[in-house]
Amino acid sequence: MGGNKTKSGKHIYVYLAGLILLAFSGCATCSGLHDRLMAHNYLSSAKTSLERGDYEKAAQESQKSLDLAGNKSPGDKALFTLGLVYAHYGNAKRDYGKSFGYFRELVSNYPEGPMAERAKIWMGVLEIIEKMKQVDIELEKKKKEWIK
Repeated sequence: MGGNKTKSGKHIYVYLAGLILLAFSGCATCSGLHDRLMAHNYLSSAKTSLERGDYEKAAQESQKSLDLAGNKSPGDKALFTLGLVYAHYGNAKRDYGKSFGYFRELVSNYPEGPMAERAKIWMGVLEIIEKMKQVDIELEKKKKEWIK
């Protein structure tokens, strides 16, 4: 009854065996595959950290993922996550300029990728936020002039 393994359980063993083989083989292709697997792991950790509100760790893990992925997947998702980290309203260190830069890099490096359209939407939102900031600054200036 409890001794039968499910199909998904068997896949885990196959996956682990593959990782062990990759670790010991040392071939260049395998190393690239290992890096991409690690990049996915870092990205997963970054998303969890973002959900928990640990923005610094989310940024660090996303950067590690990006460094390992280079211009391949999940580099696009790492850039998107970095953009979200720096745009997040809960992040005391939010930086819309950095956020915009990560989204712009995503669109530039992965123009046909699935995340590019989302990044463009975020870029538009961030541009509107920046314009609203400028309007607020101008209103404050006018307000000070009227008070004089």
